[in-house]
Amino acid sequence: MATSSFKKNFAVSKKNINKFVNKMSENVKPTIKKDFNSKYTTIEDLKNQKGSR
Repeated sequence: MATSSFKKNFAVSKKNINKFVNKMSENVKPTIKKDFNSKYTTIEDLKNQKGSR
């Protein structure tokens, strides 16, 4: 099974698939700080900016 994460490709052998899936399915503690400010822009954001000019 081949997959990619952050543009790094890797493969998981058939015998390790279940271990891989279980590990990737574990819950993790959030690591983003409360003051995080995303620079992500949606199409709706762009439409709203054009309409406000």
